[in-house]
Amino acid sequence: MDLGLKTYPIDLEKTKEVVDLFDFVELLIPPNYNPKELLNYNFSFNIHVAHEKFGYNPADIKQRELSKSLIQKALEAADLIKADYIVVHPGYSKDEKDELNVLDFFDDCFDKRMLIENCPIGAWQSNFFFSTPKKIAEFISRYKSSFLFDVGHAILSANTLNENIFDFISRFEKLNSKVHHVYGTEINSTLTEHHKHFHQAESDYSYLSMLNPESTFVFETDLVSRSERSDYEKNIAFLNSFLCEKETIKE
Repeated sequence: MDLGLKTYPIDLEKTKEVVDLFDFVELLIPPNYNPKELLNYNFSFNIHVAHEKFGYNPADIKQRELSKSLIQKALEAADLIKADYIVVHPGYSKDEKDELNVLDFFDDCFDKRMLIENCPIGAWQSNFFFSTPKKIAEFISRYKSSFLFDVGHAILSANTLNENIFDFISRFEKLNSKVHHVYGTEINSTLTEHHKHFHQAESDYSYLSMLNPESTFVFETDLVSRSERSDYEKNIAFLNSFLCEKETIKE
């Protein structure tokens, strides 16, 4: 199992204090960031494309050029540091027909290193596309790729759809994602109490034992600047308590 930490350029200096706990850093690349600055750090990176807060939305034709430029910026960074994967969001809209815009967008610019992330249904006063196991399966089949399974997003979507959380997670897990995003999420949440450290959110975390212990796990928790080393040590120990138990049972 490889462990990663998602962060932002503004937190990279602070990240130095905890990076020894991880195998790599998953870095979101903002539009104004110079990827060459990554060469100033002696740890491994994977890349996350700038998302909705930066104007990215491949479902919106009016934002097509901006979305492409954010993809290109991420690709530049990934090429520079030889990233293993690039996380990308699917886009969102109130109109289901706009899914065709998303597919047209990725037909034009999909890279074999890209992992589509399941984002929560109901966010941004609209719907993210490819938020269910069925739709993710369709996407990865079309592009002959894998995906990033954000477990917290799955919980939010399951609650919004009135689906059983454990069944929903199980169906995602059967698709064999390359990477998982994990963090503390309230078990009955739809759009709140999100992206916390495990010990900051009360929940039934038994779903963690459903995840493949041989996968890669990235902690997408509170900002590094607002966290302590002990937060990450607790996160790692807590996750291992579920995954190691599953390994033992398998043996």
